[in-house]
Amino acid sequence: MRVPRGRPPDRGRDGLAAFGWREALRRNGLADVLIKKVRAGLPYIGLSAGAVIAGASIEPVSTMDDPASAPGLTDYRGLGFVDTSIIPHADGRIELFPSDLIAETVRIYSPRFDLTLLHDDQALLVNEDETVLVESR
Repeated sequence: MRVPRGRPPDRGRDGLAAFGWREALRRNGLADVLIKKVRAGLPYIGLSAGAVIAGASIEPVSTMDDPASAPGLTDYRGLGFVDTSIIPHADGRIELFPSDLIAETVRIYSPRFDLTLLHDDQALLVNEDETVLVESR
């Protein structure tokens, strides 16, 4: 697999860069390669925007990131490693993502999306057909 050279996508208005990363993966043809490799057993570890793009849709983080940072991205589907849309930093401990922003995200997007709120000390462990929320120690 060839990884494109150059700078990573610019962070969105609040630092996630989920839209930029998703656009880069799609533009370079790496999304399909990555999906195929992960489905074949390659471990995937995604933090922040990396967790967001692993989910079903990245649209719900529009309150936390700027879709305009990826002008070529018109399809907001994630990589689909889990069936929910992941909202990272949901404990509100990071200044860029305060609790009121997380609450606004849930208010706006929970009617249309199944959301998984991940705190900064949590992870989703996906094995075959089982997804487990893991707390840090």
